[in-house]
Amino acid sequence: MRIFQSSGKGRSRITIDGRDFVGNNVVINSDGKVIVDGVVQSSSLVGPVTVEIHGDTDKVEVAAGSVSVTGSCSSAKTQSGDITCGDVTGSVSSMSGDIRCKHVAGSCKTMSGDIYRG
Repeated sequence: MRIFQSSGKGRSRITIDGRDFVGNNVVINSDGKVIVDGVVQSSSLVGPVTVEIHGDTDKVEVAAGSVSVTGSCSSAKTQSGDITCGDVTGSVSSMSGDIRCKHVAGSCKTMSGDIYRG
């Protein structure tokens, strides 16, 4: 099971709990292992995950934890956690968390949280 996945627009720098990773595809699996472009990185993550993507990304999916994208993204989704991003060409959704973003071309919804646009 993946608890986080980001597919970048080219190589992106992604900060996860203060550690930087660079790659096109970054995944955190259910064991807390970070996998960058298919290569398992050393040591596991522990506790709530905070992810910051520096630049644009295609897709961001987070099961539990907050995510921030300094650029634009095609879509962003989290089950439990806040989403902060620039423009979104698709949709943004969170089951339990606030959403802060600029322009959203698709839908923008949260079941338990607030939506801030602009």
